[in-house]
Amino acid sequence: MAFKTLATRVARALPGLKHFLVFLNEVSWNMDNNNCMAAIYLDFAEAFDKVPHQRLNHKLRSHGISGSLLTLISSWLHCRQQRVQISGAKSEWITIASGVPQGSVLGPILFLIYVNDLGVDVNESTTILKFADDTKIYAVCNNEDDQRVIPSDLSKLEKWQMKFDVKKCKTMHHGHSNSKLQYWLDGNVLNSNSCEKDVRVWISSDLKLTHHVTEAYKKANRMLGMIKRTIVYKNPHILVTLYKSLVRLHLEYCCSAWSLHYQNDRVT
Repeated sequence: MAFKTLATRVARALPGLKHFLVFLNEVSWNMDNNNCMAAIYLDFAEAFDKVPHQRLNHKLRSHGISGSLLTLISSWLHCRQQRVQISGAKSEWITIASGVPQGSVLGPILFLIYVNDLGVDVNESTTILKFADDTKIYAVCNNEDDQRVIPSDLSKLEKWQMKFDVKKCKTMHHGHSNSKLQYWLDGNVLNSNSCEKDVRVWISSDLKLTHHVTEAYKKANRMLGMIKRTIVYKNPHILVTLYKSLVRLHLEYCCSAWSLHYQNDRVT
């Protein structure tokens, strides 16, 4: 069960690795050319639960979905109800006015269709990358003109019908001479981090990988301890299979992006 859950999480993250590699390549190139960059990591507030049904139907029509298929999707979302049950006690039924069901096949597809045009009106110098409900925008910020770009783009995103969870939105500054400006969203200052988790890979503002290597080592070590404690019959074939399934996964995940550069990380 543990292997199945872990493998499922990794499989879901794999499509996002393409965006991560694009981002890593652009940041590396700009830092090599002495450019400063600012990246904003955005997170929707209750993403799947806030999709408005009428606007979603309008976007489905714009994608050419109509007729009985559109009617089927609309009826699937319309007048859905839910209630809470704890120890046999049940709450009253309430009607769900927005959102797409989580845990379904169609729910994530409808969510992606809805957010697909997020950021279409951002400046040409700004790049926006989206993966599921995780979004990041970044741009070069070498001078005052550049530094006005991201605030204007954030203002445009504020007008989006879905809200962002400001507490989970982060700023990361890249470049040695970066002025590290503060950015605002919905009237709140975004926290600035020197290290952020991007598609299960820890990336730092200086692109060093020490933190990710340490975290990967800790996870792999915990899985080794779990195998040692719980597996009584230590047959070599079983141990090798468990190592490949539960331990090696942490050590090699996205290694094409974070391949080691420093000797102290290799020793770790």
